[in-house]
Amino acid sequence: MRNFRCTLANGYAQKDKSPFEMYAFMDRSHWVDFVLKVKSEAFEETSQKAKRSVAKNAKRPCVGRMGFVGLQKFEEDRWRQLLESYPHLHNLEGEDVKQYAISRARYYSVTKLYELPKHLFSNGELTRTLHDMYDKEIEKKKDDTYDKHGNDVVTEVIGKGHQHGGRLGATITLHSKKKKKEV
Repeated sequence: MRNFRCTLANGYAQKDKSPFEMYAFMDRSHWVDFVLKVKSEAFEETSQKAKRSVAKNAKRPCVGRMGFVGLQKFEEDRWRQLLESYPHLHNLEGEDVKQYAISRARYYSVTKLYELPKHLFSNGELTRTLHDMYDKEIEKKKDDTYDKHGNDVVTEVIGKGHQHGGRLGATITLHSKKKKKEV
């Protein structure tokens, strides 16, 4: 529904076009109100605020419904499809590295497949970050530190916290109120 409203707002209302040829099912009585709302100053303020908020989000793979948690239900199918398209991904073994690759894959409507960006896979080879992760996995296996707690390949390659656009360090803060003693 949100995508449809966005299409109507950007493709029709803002351009003073009529959507009724394409969307005959729409109720014309609501269209005038919708256009007035979309062109209002309050709507523009909200839109700009949302754009600024999204621009600040440097860690997109970690948040939202399609962040790491949201991708879990699609993970197996996407990984299988990526393996068919990119055979060198078979070399990557860690779950965290697989999640990283899956989170970077984007759906292309032309090919109807998920594809990795050019900076991660080029000329049939893993490049940059994925190649570094592969090298780090091999290094950790030789050192016998691969499965040790706190030795996360993705975090070591990308970094964490504010220094890098890498993974987030989870912080849990508990707040409690002390009960007052009755006198």
